[in-house]
Amino acid sequence: MRSSHVLHVAVLPGVSAQIHCWVFPAQICRADPDWLPDRPQVVDATELQRRSSAKEACAHVARERWIGCQNAPGEPVDFALAPAMQQLPDLVGALPDFRALLDTGSYPDFGIQGLLQQMEANPHLTRFFNYQVSFFWADKELTQFSDIDLSRPACNGLWAGVKQKGRAIAERSEDTFCDGCKEDLPAMWRHANGDVDVVDFPFSGAKADCFLGTMVLSVTELLCVHRCTAVDISGAAHNADAQVHEMLWRKVQLELEGLLFFFDFPLSHLEASGWPLLPLLRKLGAAFRYTFGSVVPNECDLLDGARADELHGHVMSILQDRAFDPEELRDAAEAATRFLDVRDACPFASGAAMLALLRAVQLSSKLAVQESDFSWMLLDAVKVWDVVSGSRVGVKRRYFYDALTTRWPWLELIERVHAGRGERDATLWPVDANAFQEDQVIGSCEERVAASMESWSWQWTASPFQAHGKALAEPSSAEAISRALCRLSDEEVLFISGTSSGYKWGSFTVRGRQAARGLRQLLSDGPVIRARAWNQNCKTWCDDRRAYGANWSDPVAIVHVKYPCECAMELLSYRTGASRVLHVYDPVDQFAYIPEGMHVILGQTSLAAQDYGNHPYVVANGIQVYWHPLHHSNTDGYEIPWRAQAAVVGSHTTHNDTELYAALEDAAQSLSLRFLHIDPTARFANTAGLVVSPQHTQEVYKQFAEMDITVMRHSGCMMHLNCTVTRKWFCDRYKTGQRLVNAFAAGLPTVLWNEQGFLDVIAGSDYPAVARSIDEAVHLTKAIASDNTLRWQLRLQARQLAQPYALPRLSQRLALILATGLSSFLSARSSLASEPDVEDLVAMQRSMRRGIRREYCLGGLCLVGPLVGFGILLTLCVYFARKNCDENLASTLFMLGALHLGMGALSSVGLLWLSCQVGRLVAFRYAAFKLKERGDGEGQMIAEAAAELELRRLALVKPCAAFWAMLFFLADILLWIYGIIKAVNSESMPCDWGIALFWCLFAVSALGVIAAVTVGVQYYGQLEFS
Repeated sequence: MRSSHVLHVAVLPGVSAQIHCWVFPAQICRADPDWLPDRPQVVDATELQRRSSAKEACAHVARERWIGCQNAPGEPVDFALAPAMQQLPDLVGALPDFRALLDTGSYPDFGIQGLLQQMEANPHLTRFFNYQVSFFWADKELTQFSDIDLSRPACNGLWAGVKQKGRAIAERSEDTFCDGCKEDLPAMWRHANGDVDVVDFPFSGAKADCFLGTMVLSVTELLCVHRCTAVDISGAAHNADAQVHEMLWRKVQLELEGLLFFFDFPLSHLEASGWPLLPLLRKLGAAFRYTFGSVVPNECDLLDGARADELHGHVMSILQDRAFDPEELRDAAEAATRFLDVRDACPFASGAAMLALLRAVQLSSKLAVQESDFSWMLLDAVKVWDVVSGSRVGVKRRYFYDALTTRWPWLELIERVHAGRGERDATLWPVDANAFQEDQVIGSCEERVAASMESWSWQWTASPFQAHGKALAEPSSAEAISRALCRLSDEEVLFISGTSSGYKWGSFTVRGRQAARGLRQLLSDGPVIRARAWNQNCKTWCDDRRAYGANWSDPVAIVHVKYPCECAMELLSYRTGASRVLHVYDPVDQFAYIPEGMHVILGQTSLAAQDYGNHPYVVANGIQVYWHPLHHSNTDGYEIPWRAQAAVVGSHTTHNDTELYAALEDAAQSLSLRFLHIDPTARFANTAGLVVSPQHTQEVYKQFAEMDITVMRHSGCMMHLNCTVTRKWFCDRYKTGQRLVNAFAAGLPTVLWNEQGFLDVIAGSDYPAVARSIDEAVHLTKAIASDNTLRWQLRLQARQLAQPYALPRLSQRLALILATGLSSFLSARSSLASEPDVEDLVAMQRSMRRGIRREYCLGGLCLVGPLVGFGILLTLCVYFARKNCDENLASTLFMLGALHLGMGALSSVGLLWLSCQVGRLVAFRYAAFKLKERGDGEGQMIAEAAAELELRRLALVKPCAAFWAMLFFLADILLWIYGIIKAVNSESMPCDWGIALFWCLFAVSALGVIAAVTVGVQYYGQLEFS
């Protein structure tokens, strides 16, 4: 690597007139400026004397020329210090005298060029610092950013511990920083893993609701690993710390890219959220600059010219904590204003100029600036660096390294601007205070339910959804509803679609991801539900569940959206009784066959709830059917702007209802209106027309603002059916009214068709704009467009009719449905008032263990008793046979007695071992139950694994018992045969009574053995260890 030596050439009298700066033509000049002739540009010695050294002056000229070229660092501009070859009055046409050359150089200098060449040649540096762009657009394949909700960036109170510890680390001094990492970083993860479900993609969980919180975790861990471990990025192949360091750096870059490029998150919200992300990123940038600054240059800073140097002095001055002179502030504002007109500047310098201007205006009442949203302007400015040159993207992209290590303190300026925000900055640095209020989690679950009992009681006292399907039973007391709902606390509820692509559909966006988020957001009103949506193939979840076990995912309820996940039902079928999984089927807008094994069905329309509820299969199997319509997500209360005169009538749908649209277009022209068909397929082309993210949902409401009146009719429904009557029958009954609910929520006056999904929304009201034909729809549209009073009344009535369909309302209803279903597993009464106590479950466990002991004692008597008794009888007979009869008979009876006693002893030992193993199995199962109750997931997993091991051992009992029984029976028969043969071949016949005794004992022995083996094998074969 070539190093750039610094040679200061003093401009002395007598030689200054001879030394000139020669700036040579660049091989590549992207801007193709006028100053680039075929020969070098010459700067006379008189100009050089204005600098402290000739080299500094010449390098300054080369820098300005390189910036004007808009080149990349690998395309430098060279310069030289030398006298002219001929001493001529006019230097035009002169050539440098290389024999008298004093110094040469380039901008960027040779050292930087060498570093960049080294980066390209070093795979370790390339892998660590070069970060390719993840996306310029999104596609219909969901990513980890598809369900991120940034509407409440402050997050809820469960994240308070993470936020507090993160800020404590950010505020640590340099000397105590690593001590803070050792103390506070583990505490951050304990809060996250203990209080918050931070499950990652393809799950959508609580992590998706607090993106800034998970970013703080990532940045903090990266900063601690970088600062407090011996990381060598060249040794990532064999160094665990280096591998973690590289992995975390890539993760932080991915999350930063999502924040800035995918979400376009306003930078004013970063500090307003309360998360210490900015100070942590500043510390990370400073640490990277200290460690890697001499190895990896910041390419953006190379664009800083003379005006940038002037601005930098003002920026650093304005960051000081002191009183400022008004003239000083005016100079800083003017310098920032002038710099914003500079082309080819470093975008981070432009962003710092914007913030410096705004900060100067905040500090001086005499300064003013044109009203603009500096937050959005700053975001656009800093993103420019990603596209300023083609060589800086793709495989050589180092955007986030440059953004963090730049010499421009744009991150610190954001903090200062936010801290100094006043009333007159409301439009310059806008912050929605309501969006940054934490959802407080006060007290216990029961206390939160009691505090919000009024909203819960609305579900059975005033909800319109009680009129059809099964009605939610009013609990016997407030304590009963609290107990039932709080049973859902810390339990997993899984939303999944049974097909390989169902998670991509808009129906799963609403009834899967949004419904899960709604359950999670109930924590301020009651239970902390770990509601998760699975954004992948159903089979993939089943494979992962088998691989990772219950600790990975263990739902108490599964909501099957549109199609059932059959492998999940089969996989969890081992859970029986009170611990079985509640399966909920949500067919959305189709009348499908009812899958086997469902406990609850959610009907989208009132007629769907009635039809499902009266289905013979549903009635026969006791399936509960509830009317649970689709919700709207306009929880922020967005309202379309009011225009004095209606200007646009339109429709927002993916279907092209040409018959209706042609009539509406003619009617609009007759009233000097404009007809607009908003097609989500075109508006969301990057996601194949699918509304998959919370940002898309909010964009839908803004699209409603383009219309003053809308007309809605179901079209394109179930087009695969050939019979129009059948198609209309299905669509009129089961097609949902979600489009109408969303339009009503934004206050958009609507002419709706006489179809069930729409009629459900206006049921019980006097909403007048209901059409039964195209002529009637045209007439109503004209009447609304011509009558502002009617249009205003419809606007107010629409917002009122949409209130019961808000996501929080329907999330409460779904929670009550789930609580009711789970309660039915624990009690014969399907009532919210019933809840078995934990002590009852413990008593059940003890009773089961006592029953097992009794069963094994009875089984032992059936098997061991005949063996031991007959063995004792044979032993007594041996004594009399030896005394009064033949010795052969005595020896035969002795062997038979020993065999029976031995088998009895072995059976007793086997039964003792078996009872111990069953006791261990029961103990491990009971331990798993208690650990799950305490929330100890790791302990529960260990106990369940131990129980599974005991169960496998017990599975060997049946074949082993059968083997020993057959062996004993065979040995017994062989001994009797041996005794008969020996008696026949004996020279002396035994006495008569001995022969009779022999045959009697043979018959008793055969019957006893057969009875014992038969009874024992059959008895133990009926025992189920699972």
